[in-house]
Amino acid sequence: MDRLRKILLYGGLTKEEFTHVKENCDHYNIIALKGLLPIIMWVFLIMFMINAVAHFENTPTQIVIGITSMALVVERFAFAMLLEDKPQRVTLCMYIGMATLYLMTIIQSMVQPSLPTVSFVVLLVALPIAFTDIPIRQIIAGSLASALYIILSYHFENSQIALFDSIEVIMFLFIGTMASVFLIPSRIQAFYQDYHMRLLSEIDLLTGIKNRNCYEKDIQSLQGDLPPIFVIVYVDADGLHSLNNEKGHHAGDEMLIHIAHTLRNHFGEAYTYRLGGDEFVGISFNDEIDEVSHKMKIIAQQLMDEGIHISYGISTGQRQDLIEDVIRDAEHLMYKQKRAYYTHTVHDRRQREARI
Repeated sequence: MDRLRKILLYGGLTKEEFTHVKENCDHYNIIALKGLLPIIMWVFLIMFMINAVAHFENTPTQIVIGITSMALVVERFAFAMLLEDKPQRVTLCMYIGMATLYLMTIIQSMVQPSLPTVSFVVLLVALPIAFTDIPIRQIIAGSLASALYIILSYHFENSQIALFDSIEVIMFLFIGTMASVFLIPSRIQAFYQDYHMRLLSEIDLLTGIKNRNCYEKDIQSLQGDLPPIFVIVYVDADGLHSLNNEKGHHAGDEMLIHIAHTLRNHFGEAYTYRLGGDEFVGISFNDEIDEVSHKMKIIAQQLMDEGIHISYGISTGQRQDLIEDVIRDAEHLMYKQKRAYYTHTVHDRRQREARI
Protein backbone atom coordinates (compact mmCIF):
# COMPACT_ATOMS: atom_id res chain seq x y z
CA MET A 1 0.00 0.00 0.00
CA ASP A 2 2.83 2.36 0.86
CA ARG A 3 4.48 1.58 -2.49
CA LEU A 4 1.26 2.41 -4.35
CA ARG A 5 1.00 5.68 -2.43
CA LYS A 6 4.57 6.59 -3.41
CA ILE A 7 3.85 5.76 -7.05
CA LEU A 8 0.69 7.87 -7.15
CA LEU A 9 2.12 10.84 -5.24
CA TYR A 10 5.78 10.95 -6.30
CA GLY A 11 6.26 8.47 -9.13
CA GLY A 12 7.78 5.83 -6.87
CA LEU A 13 10.21 8.23 -5.16
CA THR A 14 10.11 9.88 -1.77
CA LYS A 15 8.94 13.48 -1.53
CA GLU A 16 12.51 14.69 -1.07
CA GLU A 17 13.78 12.65 -4.02
CA PHE A 18 11.01 14.00 -6.25
CA THR A 19 12.04 17.60 -5.53
CA HIS A 20 15.40 16.81 -7.15
CA VAL A 21 13.78 15.73 -10.44
CA LYS A 22 11.02 18.36 -10.57
CA GLU A 23 13.19 20.56 -12.77
CA ASN A 24 13.73 17.66 -15.21
CA CYS A 25 9.99 17.03 -15.32
CA ASP A 26 9.33 20.71 -15.99
CA HIS A 27 11.91 20.76 -18.79
CA TYR A 28 10.34 17.67 -20.36
CA ASN A 29 6.87 19.21 -20.15
CA ILE A 30 8.03 22.50 -21.67
CA ILE A 31 9.31 20.57 -24.69
CA ALA A 32 5.99 18.71 -24.88
CA LEU A 33 3.99 21.94 -24.62
CA LYS A 34 6.04 23.64 -27.33
CA GLY A 35 6.06 20.64 -29.64
CA LEU A 36 3.63 17.84 -28.97
CA LEU A 37 0.63 19.76 -27.64
CA PRO A 38 0.36 22.17 -30.62
CA ILE A 39 0.65 19.20 -32.99
CA ILE A 40 -2.16 17.36 -31.21
CA MET A 41 -4.27 20.50 -31.23
CA TRP A 42 -3.79 21.07 -34.93
CA VAL A 43 -4.53 17.42 -35.72
CA PHE A 44 -7.85 17.71 -33.96
CA LEU A 45 -8.51 21.07 -35.57
CA ILE A 46 -8.04 19.48 -39.00
CA MET A 47 -10.37 16.67 -37.98
CA PHE A 48 -12.96 19.26 -36.95
CA MET A 49 -12.58 21.05 -40.27
CA ILE A 50 -13.09 17.81 -42.17
CA ASN A 51 -16.21 17.16 -40.13
CA ALA A 52 -17.39 20.68 -40.88
CA VAL A 53 -17.01 20.14 -44.61
CA ALA A 54 -18.81 16.82 -44.38
CA HIS A 55 -21.57 18.40 -42.30
CA PHE A 56 -21.44 21.96 -43.61
CA GLU A 57 -24.98 22.71 -42.51
CA ASN A 58 -24.04 21.94 -38.90
CA THR A 59 -23.60 25.47 -37.52
CA PRO A 60 -22.59 24.34 -33.99
CA THR A 61 -19.64 22.47 -35.51
CA GLN A 62 -18.46 25.63 -37.24
CA ILE A 63 -18.74 27.52 -33.94
CA VAL A 64 -16.63 24.85 -32.22
CA ILE A 65 -13.98 25.16 -34.93
CA GLY A 66 -13.89 28.93 -34.55
CA ILE A 67 -13.58 28.79 -30.76
CA THR A 68 -10.92 26.08 -31.01
CA SER A 69 -8.89 28.15 -33.48
CA MET A 70 -8.95 31.19 -31.18
CA ALA A 71 -8.02 29.00 -28.18
CA LEU A 72 -5.04 27.58 -30.08
CA VAL A 73 -3.68 31.01 -30.91
CA VAL A 74 -4.26 32.50 -27.46
CA GLU A 75 -2.79 29.52 -25.60
CA ARG A 76 0.27 29.30 -27.83
CA PHE A 77 1.23 32.94 -27.20
CA ALA A 78 0.16 32.87 -23.53
CA PHE A 79 2.23 29.76 -22.80
CA ALA A 80 5.26 31.25 -24.54
CA MET A 81 5.09 34.39 -22.39
CA LEU A 82 4.40 32.55 -19.13
CA LEU A 83 7.16 30.00 -19.59
CA GLU A 84 9.75 32.55 -20.68
CA ASP A 85 9.63 34.42 -17.37
CA LYS A 86 8.32 31.68 -15.05
CA PRO A 87 9.29 28.19 -16.27
CA GLN A 88 7.96 26.76 -12.99
CA ARG A 89 4.45 27.57 -14.28
CA VAL A 90 4.77 24.76 -16.78
CA THR A 91 2.53 22.45 -14.69
CA LEU A 92 -0.26 25.03 -14.73
CA CYS A 93 0.15 25.54 -18.49
CA MET A 94 0.21 21.79 -19.03
CA TYR A 95 -3.14 21.21 -17.32
CA ILE A 96 -4.71 24.22 -19.04
CA GLY A 97 -3.64 22.71 -22.35
CA MET A 98 -4.94 19.27 -21.37
CA ALA A 99 -8.25 20.78 -20.22
CA THR A 100 -8.58 22.60 -23.54
CA LEU A 101 -8.06 19.40 -25.49
CA TYR A 102 -10.46 17.42 -23.33
CA LEU A 103 -13.10 20.15 -23.50
CA MET A 104 -13.01 20.74 -27.24
CA THR A 105 -13.29 17.00 -28.00
CA ILE A 106 -16.20 16.71 -25.55
CA ILE A 107 -18.00 19.66 -27.17
CA GLN A 108 -17.36 18.26 -30.62
CA SER A 109 -18.92 14.96 -29.59
CA MET A 110 -21.95 16.74 -28.13
CA VAL A 111 -22.66 18.91 -31.19
CA GLN A 112 -22.38 15.82 -33.39
CA PRO A 113 -23.90 13.10 -31.18
CA SER A 114 -24.20 10.69 -34.07
CA LEU A 115 -20.38 10.41 -34.33
CA PRO A 116 -18.38 8.05 -32.12
CA THR A 117 -16.28 9.55 -29.35
CA VAL A 118 -12.93 8.56 -30.85
CA SER A 119 -11.11 11.85 -30.30
CA PHE A 120 -11.88 12.05 -26.60
CA VAL A 121 -10.97 8.46 -25.72
CA VAL A 122 -7.68 8.78 -27.65
CA LEU A 123 -6.81 11.74 -25.44
CA LEU A 124 -7.61 9.74 -22.30
CA VAL A 125 -4.79 7.37 -23.23
CA ALA A 126 -2.36 9.74 -24.99
CA LEU A 127 -2.25 12.76 -22.69
CA PRO A 128 -1.24 10.99 -19.45
CA ILE A 129 1.88 9.63 -21.14
CA ALA A 130 2.60 12.73 -23.25
CA PHE A 131 3.56 14.71 -20.13
CA THR A 132 5.45 13.90 -16.95
CA ASP A 133 3.76 14.67 -13.64
CA ILE A 134 2.78 12.76 -10.53
CA PRO A 135 0.21 10.12 -11.63
CA ILE A 136 -2.49 11.10 -9.14
CA ARG A 137 -2.93 14.56 -10.71
CA GLN A 138 -3.16 13.11 -14.20
CA ILE A 139 -5.67 10.50 -13.03
CA ILE A 140 -7.80 13.21 -11.41
CA ALA A 141 -7.69 15.33 -14.57
CA GLY A 142 -8.77 12.39 -16.75
CA SER A 143 -11.48 11.36 -14.29
CA LEU A 144 -12.98 14.86 -14.15
CA ALA A 145 -13.01 15.08 -17.94
CA SER A 146 -14.62 11.63 -18.19
CA ALA A 147 -17.28 12.52 -15.62
CA LEU A 148 -18.11 15.68 -17.57
CA TYR A 149 -18.35 13.69 -20.80
CA ILE A 150 -20.69 11.09 -19.28
CA ILE A 151 -22.96 13.74 -17.73
CA LEU A 152 -23.21 15.69 -20.99
CA SER A 153 -23.71 12.56 -23.09
CA TYR A 154 -26.89 11.66 -21.20
CA HIS A 155 -28.12 15.21 -21.76
CA PHE A 156 -27.36 15.53 -25.49
CA GLU A 157 -27.47 11.92 -26.75
CA ASN A 158 -30.12 9.23 -26.65
CA SER A 159 -29.77 6.81 -23.76
CA GLN A 160 -28.50 3.90 -25.84
CA ILE A 161 -25.63 5.90 -27.43
CA ALA A 162 -24.88 7.56 -24.09
CA LEU A 163 -24.59 4.18 -22.37
CA PHE A 164 -22.29 2.82 -25.07
CA ASP A 165 -20.11 5.97 -24.95
CA SER A 166 -20.00 5.90 -21.15
CA ILE A 167 -18.72 2.30 -21.13
CA GLU A 168 -16.12 3.21 -23.77
CA VAL A 169 -14.96 6.28 -21.82
CA ILE A 170 -14.63 4.30 -18.56
CA MET A 171 -12.68 1.58 -20.33
CA PHE A 172 -10.21 4.01 -21.91
CA LEU A 173 -9.93 5.98 -18.68
CA PHE A 174 -8.81 2.76 -17.02
CA ILE A 175 -6.27 2.17 -19.82
CA GLY A 176 -4.97 5.73 -19.47
CA THR A 177 -4.75 5.33 -15.71
CA MET A 178 -2.74 2.13 -16.04
CA ALA A 179 -0.47 3.82 -18.57
CA SER A 180 0.22 6.72 -16.23
CA VAL A 181 0.77 4.42 -13.24
CA PHE A 182 3.31 2.21 -15.06
CA LEU A 183 4.99 4.51 -17.58
CA ILE A 184 5.26 7.86 -15.80
CA PRO A 185 6.97 6.49 -12.63
CA SER A 186 9.57 4.75 -14.79
CA ARG A 187 10.31 8.08 -16.52
CA ILE A 188 10.49 9.92 -13.19
CA GLN A 189 12.81 7.28 -11.75
CA ALA A 190 15.02 7.53 -14.85
CA PHE A 191 15.28 11.28 -14.20
CA TYR A 192 16.31 10.51 -10.63
CA GLN A 193 18.98 8.07 -11.79
CA ASP A 194 20.38 10.78 -14.08
CA TYR A 195 20.32 13.23 -11.18
CA HIS A 196 22.11 10.74 -8.92
CA MET A 197 24.82 10.06 -11.51
CA ARG A 198 25.29 13.79 -12.09
CA LEU A 199 25.46 14.31 -8.35
CA LEU A 200 28.24 11.74 -8.04
CA SER A 201 30.21 13.49 -10.79
CA GLU A 202 29.77 17.00 -9.32
CA ILE A 203 29.79 16.51 -5.52
CA ASP A 204 32.84 15.87 -3.38
CA LEU A 205 32.00 12.58 -1.66
CA LEU A 206 33.93 13.39 1.52
CA THR A 207 32.58 16.86 2.31
CA GLY A 208 29.27 16.95 0.40
CA ILE A 209 30.04 20.28 -1.32
CA LYS A 210 30.73 20.74 -5.03
CA ASN A 211 33.92 19.23 -6.41
CA ARG A 212 36.57 20.40 -8.88
CA ASN A 213 34.70 19.05 -11.92
CA CYS A 214 31.67 21.16 -11.03
CA TYR A 215 33.92 24.12 -10.18
CA GLU A 216 35.56 24.14 -13.60
CA LYS A 217 32.23 23.78 -15.37
CA ASP A 218 30.65 26.59 -13.34
CA ILE A 219 33.63 28.91 -13.90
CA GLN A 220 33.28 28.49 -17.65
CA SER A 221 29.55 29.17 -17.58
CA LEU A 222 29.86 32.13 -15.19
CA GLN A 223 32.33 33.99 -17.39
CA GLY A 224 29.60 35.04 -19.80
CA ASP A 225 27.10 35.95 -17.08
CA LEU A 226 29.03 37.76 -14.35
CA PRO A 227 27.39 40.41 -12.15
CA PRO A 228 28.86 43.95 -11.98
CA ILE A 229 30.93 43.01 -8.91
CA PHE A 230 31.88 39.62 -7.44
CA VAL A 231 34.27 38.37 -4.74
CA ILE A 232 36.44 35.24 -4.74
CA VAL A 233 37.72 33.61 -1.55
CA TYR A 234 40.49 31.00 -1.82
CA VAL A 235 40.94 28.91 1.35
CA ASP A 236 43.56 26.40 2.43
CA ALA A 237 43.51 24.25 5.58
CA ASP A 238 46.79 24.59 7.44
CA GLY A 239 48.40 21.63 9.17
CA LEU A 240 46.46 18.86 7.41
CA HIS A 241 49.57 16.78 6.71
CA SER A 242 50.73 17.00 10.33
CA LEU A 243 47.25 16.17 11.62
CA ASN A 244 47.08 13.08 9.40
CA ASN A 245 50.47 11.93 10.69
CA GLU A 246 49.69 12.58 14.33
CA LYS A 247 46.05 11.52 14.67
CA GLY A 248 45.32 9.59 11.48
CA HIS A 249 43.45 10.36 8.26
CA HIS A 250 40.08 10.18 9.99
CA ALA A 251 40.97 13.30 11.99
CA GLY A 252 42.11 15.04 8.82
CA ASP A 253 38.87 14.11 7.07
CA GLU A 254 36.84 15.47 9.99
CA MET A 255 38.72 18.76 9.74
CA LEU A 256 38.08 19.07 6.00
CA ILE A 257 34.39 18.26 6.45
CA HIS A 258 34.04 20.89 9.17
CA ILE A 259 35.78 23.58 7.07
CA ALA A 260 33.63 22.73 4.05
CA HIS A 261 30.37 22.94 5.99
CA THR A 262 31.42 26.19 7.66
CA LEU A 263 32.20 27.79 4.29
CA ARG A 264 28.99 26.46 2.77
CA ASN A 265 26.94 27.91 5.62
CA HIS A 266 28.36 31.36 4.87
CA PHE A 267 28.69 31.31 1.07
CA GLY A 268 25.78 29.03 0.17
CA GLU A 269 25.65 25.63 -1.46
CA ALA A 270 25.68 26.89 -5.06
CA TYR A 271 29.16 28.46 -5.06
CA THR A 272 31.26 26.65 -2.47
CA TYR A 273 33.79 24.14 -3.83
CA ARG A 274 36.48 21.77 -2.67
CA LEU A 275 39.19 21.78 -5.32
CA GLY A 276 40.93 18.76 -3.87
CA GLY A 277 43.22 18.12 -0.93
CA ASP A 278 42.88 20.99 1.53
CA GLU A 279 41.89 23.78 -0.89
CA PHE A 280 38.46 25.40 -1.13
CA VAL A 281 36.90 28.25 -3.12
CA GLY A 282 33.87 30.36 -2.27
CA ILE A 283 32.25 32.89 -4.62
CA SER A 284 30.02 35.72 -3.45
CA PHE A 285 27.83 37.74 -5.81
CA ASN A 286 25.90 39.63 -3.14
CA ASP A 287 28.55 41.19 -0.88
CA GLU A 288 31.25 43.83 -1.24
CA ILE A 289 34.83 42.83 -0.53
CA ASP A 290 34.75 44.52 2.91
CA GLU A 291 31.72 42.45 3.89
CA VAL A 292 33.39 39.26 2.70
CA SER A 293 36.59 40.16 4.57
CA HIS A 294 34.61 40.66 7.76
CA LYS A 295 32.82 37.36 7.17
CA MET A 296 36.11 35.50 6.65
CA LYS A 297 37.57 36.93 9.85
CA ILE A 298 34.58 35.53 11.71
CA ILE A 299 34.96 32.15 9.99
CA ALA A 300 38.71 32.00 10.65
CA GLN A 301 38.23 32.90 14.32
CA GLN A 302 35.40 30.38 14.70
CA LEU A 303 37.61 27.64 13.28
CA MET A 304 40.61 28.81 15.31
CA ASP A 305 38.56 28.46 18.50
CA GLU A 306 37.96 24.85 17.46
CA GLY A 307 41.66 24.19 16.89
CA ILE A 308 41.63 24.60 13.10
CA HIS A 309 43.70 27.19 11.26
CA ILE A 310 43.02 28.30 7.69
CA SER A 311 44.85 30.62 5.32
CA TYR A 312 42.78 32.54 2.82
CA GLY A 313 42.97 35.14 0.11
CA ILE A 314 40.23 37.47 -1.05
CA SER A 315 40.01 39.16 -4.43
CA THR A 316 37.26 41.13 -6.13
CA GLY A 317 36.46 41.49 -9.81
CA GLN A 318 34.10 43.23 -12.18
CA ARG A 319 32.01 41.99 -15.07
CA GLN A 320 34.68 42.73 -17.68
CA ASP A 321 37.39 40.84 -15.77
CA LEU A 322 38.43 37.28 -16.45
CA ILE A 323 37.21 35.24 -13.50
CA GLU A 324 40.31 33.01 -13.72
CA ASP A 325 42.53 36.08 -13.11
CA VAL A 326 40.50 37.05 -10.03
CA ILE A 327 40.77 33.48 -8.70
CA ARG A 328 44.52 33.51 -9.34
CA ASP A 329 44.88 36.73 -7.37
CA ALA A 330 42.94 35.24 -4.44
CA GLU A 331 45.10 32.10 -4.58
CA HIS A 332 48.29 34.20 -4.56
CA LEU A 333 47.09 36.11 -1.48
CA MET A 334 46.21 32.82 0.23
CA TYR A 335 49.71 31.42 -0.33
CA LYS A 336 51.21 34.66 0.96
CA GLN A 337 49.21 34.32 4.17
CA LYS A 338 50.06 30.62 4.39
CA ARG A 339 53.81 31.29 4.13
CA ALA A 340 53.53 33.91 6.86
CA TYR A 341 51.68 31.43 9.09
CA TYR A 342 54.26 28.67 8.67
CA THR A 343 57.16 31.10 9.09
CA HIS A 344 55.63 32.33 12.33
CA THR A 345 54.88 28.76 13.48
CA VAL A 346 58.44 27.57 12.82
CA HIS A 347 59.84 30.64 14.58
CA ASP A 348 57.67 29.98 17.66
CA ARG A 349 58.67 26.32 17.73
CA ARG A 350 62.40 27.19 17.57
CA GLN A 351 61.98 29.69 20.39
CA ARG A 352 60.28 27.03 22.55
CA GLU A 353 63.04 24.52 21.72
CA ALA A 354 65.75 27.11 22.56
CA ARG A 355 64.16 27.76 25.97
CA ILE A 356 64.10 24.05 26.67
